[in-house]
Amino acid sequence: MRSGGAGGQNVNKVESAVRIRHIPSGLVVKCSSHRSQILNKAEALNRIKSKLLVIAQDQQLADFKDIKGDAVEATFGQQIRNYVLAPYKQVKDTRTGIETSQV
Repeated sequence: MRSGGAGGQNVNKVESAVRIRHIPSGLVVKCSSHRSQILNKAEALNRIKSKLLVIAQDQQLADFKDIKGDAVEATFGQQIRNYVLAPYKQVKDTRTGIETSQV
């Protein structure tokens, strides 16, 4: 693949640009910033590795959010159990509605 830009006859005779495709994900990276094909290939590989890393991190974050679920704030009225100890001893579970005085 030929590089574009100024360069006179060198542009027409040297093919130093690199295009790398990651087949499983379909990502395509093109690099033609250097005059050397080896440097262009190294830079293109670094770019595609960084893109794949970002995709993997986003996937891990999405999986973690699916596992974690919604977060509930620990504010007044969000308690799981209510303890009344002053006039009598009683525990009430707000999720199931069970009350007991065997504390």
